[in-house]
Amino acid sequence: MFNNVAIAAKHAQQQHRLCRVLIVDWDVHHGQGIQYIFEDDPSVLYFSWHRYEHGHFWPHLRESDADVVGRGRGLGFTVNLPWNQVGMGNADYVAAFLHVLLPLAFEFDPELVLVSAGFDSAIGDPEGQMLATPECFAHLTQLLQVLAGGRVCAVLEGGYHLESLSQSVCMTVRALLGDPALPLSGPMEPHGSALESLQRVRAAQAPHWVSLQQQGQPDLGRQVGWRLRLRSVAVTLNHPVPLGAAPVLSPGTPCPEGRPSPLPPGEPKFKAAVTQAADALSLLLDQLHLHPTPPVRVAVALTVPDTGRALPPGVLCEEGSLPREETQAWARPREALAQDEALTALGKVLYLLDRILDGQVSSGVAATLASAAAATLDVAVRYGLSHGAQRLLCVAVGQLDRPPDLTDDGYDLGSCVGPVSQVGRDERITLDSWVTGGRGLLQLEFQKGPMGAMPGGSPAWRVSSPSISAPELSLICLGSGEWAASHAQAHVSICLLSPGRRNLWLNIGGKEATAPSTFHVSVPLPVTTGGFLSFALALVLPLAYSFQPDLVLVALGPAHGLRDPQAALLAALLRGPAGGRVLALVDEESTPQLATVLASVLNGEAPPSLGPFSMATPEDAQALMYLRPRLEPRWKMLQVAAPP
Repeated sequence: MFNNVAIAAKHAQQQHRLCRVLIVDWDVHHGQGIQYIFEDDPSVLYFSWHRYEHGHFWPHLRESDADVVGRGRGLGFTVNLPWNQVGMGNADYVAAFLHVLLPLAFEFDPELVLVSAGFDSAIGDPEGQMLATPECFAHLTQLLQVLAGGRVCAVLEGGYHLESLSQSVCMTVRALLGDPALPLSGPMEPHGSALESLQRVRAAQAPHWVSLQQQGQPDLGRQVGWRLRLRSVAVTLNHPVPLGAAPVLSPGTPCPEGRPSPLPPGEPKFKAAVTQAADALSLLLDQLHLHPTPPVRVAVALTVPDTGRALPPGVLCEEGSLPREETQAWARPREALAQDEALTALGKVLYLLDRILDGQVSSGVAATLASAAAATLDVAVRYGLSHGAQRLLCVAVGQLDRPPDLTDDGYDLGSCVGPVSQVGRDERITLDSWVTGGRGLLQLEFQKGPMGAMPGGSPAWRVSSPSISAPELSLICLGSGEWAASHAQAHVSICLLSPGRRNLWLNIGGKEATAPSTFHVSVPLPVTTGGFLSFALALVLPLAYSFQPDLVLVALGPAHGLRDPQAALLAALLRGPAGGRVLALVDEESTPQLATVLASVLNGEAPPSLGPFSMATPEDAQALMYLRPRLEPRWKMLQVAAPP
């Protein structure tokens, strides 16, 4: 039997003079044939995850374990990630990419990515008995598309559950075509067994890869049931399998125990697996029905139309703006937004954000004034949470302050603004509001309630309008306190306490690594390629996938410090966690091509190369090691080792 992926790699090397090829094998069985062909070849990086179960799963090879890393000049270019339990799911697969594959792949810098795309690792498959849902493979594909200039070829291999196979293939092809991936379903917390495997493979590969050495390795001795000796020929497992003894097989030797039998249809485990797969696939179809692909994939809103700027094909130049009066209501009382130019830019930002939230546009890029960047971001956060975003991730790059009314537990108060049309002597206020739960003008009436003052001395208010379903809702008045009678026509801001809406704020460019709360994280700006990749893969993406946002704001403030390829990679990587709903805010004084390159990657194109890999500074490595233990208890995707 010929191995077509191995042949493809050889063909690429011999006919197209490629020097570095990455092979990713996500089939549930070990691709030992590929491993044997390239185990001493440093021009091919081979990554395989597979059912292993401490050597008890076919093909029972000692060479399938984590500490087998190649030989000769190929040491470190064979990466085995053995799954020692069935039931691995979306969180386990994504964690494997973030904490093992992608750090090595960026350091390797492949010119081509070949995928052994076996979908027997998907939910419902009787061979794999795993739980990864079809949309997970779209996320994995998107993560690979940021490599090799987007040159990714997926080659169909195993898959024995017809519906799971077909949907997984469909999701993969959609990703290859540039469509945003559907949000991942289920809790994003890796299994303990998966974390043990991740820890072992990272430890085995660390001597060969700078990117893993700088992230630090947790104590290996705390694992139960095994002891790892790096770069040795023996490993003690729960079930010892010494090298050179049965059941180690040489290539071509038939397995005495044969392939594992699928679960018998009559077994309870089989019936449970069938039901679980049917439920997951039904949920996927519901998502496709409820969240159809937006008609516009990417739109760009510029402060001033630039007729000389060539946007990527398929990218819409958005010229719409929020009505002037509504924009003014959102802008008050921020002095930075008082100028006409800043107000015009804000109106375009909010209009584009509105189009993203109502499903007309998938993602967008909007320009902001340098002097109003922080204020615009503040309004965008409030607007997003008031118009349907339940979980908003904000990645602020540069000196951009966090809005002061975001609480330490991530709850946002959700702004409601409008002109006061009537103030009565009985302290009733009628507020004509555009943003309290729907579109259009809505008249609300608030009356001072008996609850007393809210924290900070602000008065509390009770909703007395019959149009509000909740009989009583606490409100905070953010006005100066002098608007009641003498400023009846002035605009005021009222914030609705929204316990169902949360915001995670991540600042890249702070003075030091800090985490005032698990919903407020700050890191210094990395100065090297390795430092940037370490923050992106080991901090930003694990936080994003753990939080599972339905909207991501990426704000590049004045003098943000990122090079265009770094900003593009950050935006491309953040497409996945939010199902493609990303709005990038860029300072109009940034490089002329930044908006174009961001629009390109949000449209599904590969980001530009970061250039030669350079190791992270000790300060960047220490920042990551400082933050990880403080954030891991809540954000489980940060974990790289099983708990003690």
